Amino acid sequence: MSSQLWSVCQDIRFGGRQLRRSPGFFAAAVATLALGIGANTAMFSLLYGVLLKPLPFDQPERLISVWNTRLIQQLLFDVATTDATTFVVVSLFFLVVALVACLIAARKALKVDPVTALAAQ
Repeated sequence: MSSQLWSVCQDIRFGGRQLRRSPGFFAAAVATLALGIGANTAMFSLLYGVLLKPLPFDQPERLISVWNTRLIQQLLFDVATTDATTFVVVSLFFLVVALVACLIAARKALKVDPVTALAAQ
């Protein structure tokens, strides 16, 4: 156990010496960690506030729709906002359209010779 601990300590010392030799890399590593931790914290705070935190109502399961304006009804072509079947069908339709668009582009890309494409550039 002590040899493993000694090995870890040596690795940490070596890493510290390498980071002192190249301060630019050290700054980039610290900035990357800071941005990653900050983005993770922001996303969790947003998800907690929107999805995980319970609603401030007595019976939130009875809440169906908070707002329903005439503009939304016009955009939905008079489909009720609680009509789940229509939204599932429309979502599946858009999914199929996106898959077909990707497959068409992929088939065209497979027909191109990479060497010829790189030589043209």
